[in-house]
Amino acid sequence: MKRFASILSSPKVSVGDLFLLKKENDRFPNPAGRLTLGNEDTIADAHAPINGFTLIELLVVVLIIGILAAVALPQYEKAVEKSRTTEGITGLTAIGRAQEVYHLATGSYADDWQDLDVSIQAGKNFTFGGKTLSEGLYPGSVAEASRDPRYTRYTLLYMPEEQKIVCFAHATNQRQYCIAAGLEVAVNSY
Repeated sequence: MKRFASILSSPKVSVGDLFLLKKENDRFPNPAGRLTLGNEDTIADAHAPINGFTLIELLVVVLIIGILAAVALPQYEKAVEKSRTTEGITGLTAIGRAQEVYHLATGSYADDWQDLDVSIQAGKNFTFGGKTLSEGLYPGSVAEASRDPRYTRYTLLYMPEEQKIVCFAHATNQRQYCIAAGLEVAVNSY
């Protein structure tokens, strides 16, 4: 206290001089050397980083996920439809080959499924038909596999002259599934 009183009585006292007199932990001295309540060292720094996310950061993350989902969803739908098309191609190939065998034996294609050496069952995603069993059989084809519901998406046709499967799209946006499956799109398709 004596030192403090002598500085205050001096005519040239500045505020900076008062702070120079302060010793560490002299406000509330602690014999153990630990920090005690009231020392400036225990006050939290106002510029200390706070852990967590701001609302803007969360919105940016949600926006990025939304953009990625918007890009990935159409590609996912194409991949799923391509795998479903495999069912139609497999069944139609079996029917087409059976028609070819029948044609080699008789000189014409079968008008009745009972004449073919293949059992025809409705698929999970396709309805199979051909000749007399199908009202909508396309010229030049001897068998068809129509994506369910029938004649709303696309139809796979077995063309015996070229011995290949072509795709007839019933709507303009359905052509993408034919192309994704690697099939030729029929000329008179939408």
